[in-house]
Amino acid sequence: MDFATISAIIVSAVLVGLADWFFGGILFHDKYLAYPEVWRPRETNRYAIIVAQILAIVSAIAFVVMAVKLQQTDFSQAFTLAFWIWLIGPVPIYITNFAFMKIHWQIVFGQLAGWLVKLLAMALVTASFL
Repeated sequence: MDFATISAIIVSAVLVGLADWFFGGILFHDKYLAYPEVWRPRETNRYAIIVAQILAIVSAIAFVVMAVKLQQTDFSQAFTLAFWIWLIGPVPIYITNFAFMKIHWQIVFGQLAGWLVKLLAMALVTASFL
């Protein structure tokens, strides 16, 4: 891996972490209390945050490596790749979870928007650096 690829991964991971913080922790945060029985007790948040940040790094690595391997590194190709990943990954998962679980619709919307922003950020960084 060259310096540009490693830089793209690092910047993508940082942006994904920030987007995760905003969409998961700030936007519609009070709506998590709509159904408190769905969520784990607050004392386990540190572990959940660490796991989420590790997954953010893994997602950034996977996106950049996949874009490079598929030769999808210009802006339109990277954004298209991000959109299709969003459509086949987070969209069906969150909509299905919403259909079967008691989750406030604004939480679902926020998580879907967050994943779209995270993937588009990874695409932007990938196209910019590579």
